[in-house]
Order: sequence, then C-alpha cells, then structure tokens
Amino acid sequence: MLLGILALSCQDKEQEGIKVLKDWEERTPESQGVDSKKLDEAFKFLEKESGADGIKEVVVIRNGYMIWKGSRIDSLHRLFSITKAFTSTCLGLLIDDGKCKIGDFAKDYEPRLRGTYPEYEKITLRHFATMTSGYDGKGGSYGSQDPYDGSRTPFIPAKPVFAPGTEYSYWDDAMCMFGLVVTKIAKTSLYNLFKKRVADPIGINPDKWYWANFGEIDGVTVNKADGGIHMTARELARFGLLFLNKGKWNGKQVVSEEWIHEATKVQ
Repeated sequence: MLLGILALSCQDKEQEGIKVLKDWEERTPESQGVDSKKLDEAFKFLEKESGADGIKEVVVIRNGYMIWKGSRIDSLHRLFSITKAFTSTCLGLLIDDGKCKIGDFAKDYEPRLRGTYPEYEKITLRHFATMTSGYDGKGGSYGSQDPYDGSRTPFIPAKPVFAPGTEYSYWDDAMCMFGLVVTKIAKTSLYNLFKKRVADPIGINPDKWYWANFGEIDGVTVNKADGGIHMTARELARFGLLFLNKGKWNGKQVVSEEWIHEATKVQ
C-alpha cells in the first residue's frame, strides 16, 4: 500500500531515545557501525549504474544520524511516484482519526464514481491505495506510450480497465482519483493535512518542499497525488525515518504503528 517510498534510512537499534534534531546531526559511518570503505565502494557502483544525477542527491541516515551525503541533498527535486506514499499516509491519518475505514466504498465520498459504470461503485479505499481499483480517466490511453502517462482529465470516469480487486495496475489516473477521494474525506487539501500532521511535527523545512495541485475542485484544493511532491533529499530522509521508526518521532506517535504496518506489508 505504501507506494514509492525509497530506502534512505537504515538502523539496527531502536530509534526511541535518540532525539532527532532540527537539522541532521552528522556522524562518521564507523561511529554507527558502518564500514566507510565498503560504503564508498557501494556508492561508486551505484554512481556507475545511475542516471544523470548519480549519487548527488543521496542521503544515508543510520540510527538517527547522517553518515553519508551527496553534494546536492538540498536541491529541490520532484519526487514523482514517491508522492503516492504521501497520499496513502494522508489516508492513514484519516483512518487513525476515525473519519473513514479502509474498506469503505469510495463512491460514498466522491459522487463522480456513482452512476457511470457499476464497477466503480464497488471500489473501496483499499482498492485505490493498493492500485487494484481498475479506474481509468477519460481522455487517457491506458497502457500506451504517451509520455504524459495518463489522462489529462483524470477525474472524468472512463470505461474500467478491470473489475476492482481482480488485477493490479500502476496507473496515474487511479491515483489522481484516489487523491480526490481522500481530499473529500479530509475536507482540506492533502498538503494542509500532511503539513500539519506530519511535515511540521517531524521537522521538514517548509521552505524545502511543496505539493503541486490541480487547483480547486468542488471548493477545495486538490493536490496531485500521482507525482506532485517536490522536496529535497535532506528533508525526505525524515519521512523515511518516520516509517522506519513505526510512525514515532522523538517519542511522539505521529502516524499510528498500525497504519505503518498496514502500509508496508505485502498486499
């Protein structure tokens, strides 16, 4: 369910008790039980196998400390599909608050899913979160080589690709509709929800991230759930460490441990 989150944190002891400062405290790899020579060897290999950015935007956090960093970890970067992890986390917050359940029908929150195709009335929040909804947007071309990778009108339902829960499809139209549904449940933008409940509490610099949006739909700003997050590697590492520590930050439960387990298990 947690889609696109990257592995930039690693630890072998409990994070609880380690206070993560406003800025990362840097330590040597050896101080955290890591062989710096082997780490350098690993990154030399990664650099040869990577794209143009190489390892410039890589951060390694070990036991709450920064033990390795590239030269451009403060470069604002579009995270593309890692955005899906932010979107599903917003759903987790709403479930934690009792505002919805994972098995709820999406149509109960978004009327666009009613009265078009009967399959769409059977889509649950779990289907959307696990990319098994079969939803498609009008104007797109599922499975094509269109560089846009989806519909330019993802909120207008088109013929289903498959019945909900019968197949898996990594498809942006469905994620966009999922974002709209979660926004309707939250009654505020996903940016506002995530900033207040997660980003600010774990110390993500508000000047080092933003969430692009489609503008207002039905009176509320709808963020781009398919790939709208822009953030630096330095700040993104905090999100990774939050999940690694089962939703807890400096002793405070920011996201429930139950949701972290649900979001990271094999579906």
